Amino acid sequence: MSSSTVIILDLDAINKNISRLRCLLENLPHHLPTDRYNFIDFPIDQDEIEDKGLVGALNHALEISLCPQGRIHGPFLLLGRGPGLVAIADLLSVFVAKHPNDAVLQKWIFDLIAAAEFTGAVVSLK
Repeated sequence: MSSSTVIILDLDAINKNISRLRCLLENLPHHLPTDRYNFIDFPIDQDEIEDKGLVGALNHALEISLCPQGRIHGPFLLLGRGPGLVAIADLLSVFVAKHPNDAVLQKWIFDLIAAAEFTGAVVSLK
């Protein structure tokens, strides 16, 4: 399978992965700061929604918040933990319920799982 292959999962599989993401985020190393991210009531710019659509605007907002360097070179490092970050699982769950076949949303779920696993491994070594 090439890296550009996209497999769209069914809603049950997506929700299982969101649960896995939530668990990974809840168990990030405790010495990470808890005030770095806040995805509780996460605002999405209305102009961005008009320009890019709802999912496109969310995608852009998440890129700015989580990985301004991009996601091309593998998993990114999460710089914090806590309820504000865990809330991204709820945010994605709401969006996936409305757009269950959206490849961008599903990619975010898998990229965040990879980021949480990467962060857990790297930060635990320090």
